[in-house]
Amino acid sequence: MVTSVTDRSSIALVQYADRSLASCGDTIFFTAWILNNSEETLADVSLMHGFLTDAVSGKLSYATVPVSEDLRIPSLSPGKSAKFGFTYVVTYTDVAEGGKIVSAMQVRARSNSGNHRDECDATVRFKF
Repeated sequence: MVTSVTDRSSIALVQYADRSLASCGDTIFFTAWILNNSEETLADVSLMHGFLTDAVSGKLSYATVPVSEDLRIPSLSPGKSAKFGFTYVVTYTDVAEGGKIVSAMQVRARSNSGNHRDECDATVRFKF
């Protein structure tokens, strides 16, 4: 499941997981795409992982993430995109508690016309 909120149509963040259901031991691959939908170059584009959480135990940590410097793009030309990958390995505790994992991300950028941002969540449910 993907949920996206856009302040301006000039930038879009699309995040998805490689599966909708996961079991203990599964590696979930999250992909985040930043898309410049405008006719102007976006500057200081930053992808921020807001949180990774499950229904009960709270904040989780990705198994792999791009280094912080890679999450910042000096500029993104019109019609161009950038792709980032994150992983999480499902634990027994995750599955035993039931529910789902939510990966929330946000992108911010600026241009001559102002500041831009978008948010997107990817959700993976557990199967027993």
